[in-house]
Amino acid sequence: MYISRRSVLGLLISSICGSCTQSSSSAPEKVTLDELLPDLLLSPSGDSVARETLQGKFIGLYFSASWCPPCRAFTPVLINFRNECIEKFEVVLVGLDKSAQEQQAYVSKSGMPWLSLPNKMEHKQKLQSLFGIRGIPSLIVVSPDGLVVSTRGRKEITKYGSSIFEDWLAKASAS
Repeated sequence: MYISRRSVLGLLISSICGSCTQSSSSAPEKVTLDELLPDLLLSPSGDSVARETLQGKFIGLYFSASWCPPCRAFTPVLINFRNECIEKFEVVLVGLDKSAQEQQAYVSKSGMPWLSLPNKMEHKQKLQSLFGIRGIPSLIVVSPDGLVVSTRGRKEITKYGSSIFEDWLAKASAS
């Protein structure tokens, strides 16, 4: 059986990236939309959109990049989840690609229907630090009133599918 160098490298990167998707337990319990997101975000077509369009929804901060195989594998799963929960849930890409062009190509090629932070923005590092992001893909879920209901959204969606949203709703209601 022949295995190419590219396949071995892909598996190695996948195992490394896939095993380091934890976020820190030091994440804040509550945040405001103003501190969470910049005034303007980007639509999938690259147009500017005000963050206020997200008010009243659960927000999934999706830390991801085109060069990460586990990210490319999880993105379609997240798209399906988002589409099932669209009335109350929206995703915001916190892209870790090296350039705005790479990020836009990733958004387009993957068919991401959600907003994203502009690439190379200081706000990205602030969010990584705030939530202790040490690996990607990572999904942080925040309720409409700012409660951090999950720091392990990727793992929960992968394991429980759309039924995890009911748990997030319950956590938000209990606060």
